[in-house]
Amino acid sequence: MHRYLIRRVLQALVVLILVSMVGFSVLHLAPGGPAAIYAMTPTMSAEDLDRLTRELGLDRPVPEQYVKWVGGVLTGNWGRSYRDGRLVREVVVDRIPATLVLMVSAFTVAVGLGLFTGIVSAVRQ
Repeated sequence: MHRYLIRRVLQALVVLILVSMVGFSVLHLAPGGPAAIYAMTPTMSAEDLDRLTRELGLDRPVPEQYVKWVGGVLTGNWGRSYRDGRLVREVVVDRIPATLVLMVSAFTVAVGLGLFTGIVSAVRQ
């Protein structure tokens, strides 16, 4: 039993690492990279964009950026939102109530339909 649990945990870790690599890669493979949203700002000069790229560490090699990003994720330092500059942690916390309402609603509908389907199929074999 312990070997099975250890194997499953290791498989889950591999999947988490692969998913994080894919998500990180998608950001960097997008046209313009992670700094593209800032480059679209009309008041952003080339010097400002270069300074921002250095501050965000986007001038570093991609593997180094990934290790720094993973370290931030594991320590709870998720950085700032590219869209509005707020801390990502704050943005996530703000959306928890709506997420919970959606989850409870979906769960209620799924259980209701499942019970209904189960009862109908038991009665009409």
